[in-house]
Amino acid sequence: MPVVAALRDGLLSAGTVDSSALLQGQKAVSIVHNGAVYRLQATKLGKLILTK
Repeated sequence: MPVVAALRDGLLSAGTVDSSALLQGQKAVSIVHNGAVYRLQATKLGKLILTK
């Protein structure tokens, strides 16, 4: 089910962010949370890995 349809049907919360919006075509992005830097990385198999 597409994310837009899932949001419309109430299956996802309004605070949901699609991974493509975070990654914007890149394989990895850095996220700062409470002063610590985390790395969100997409694998070749389409999984996500979050490391500190």
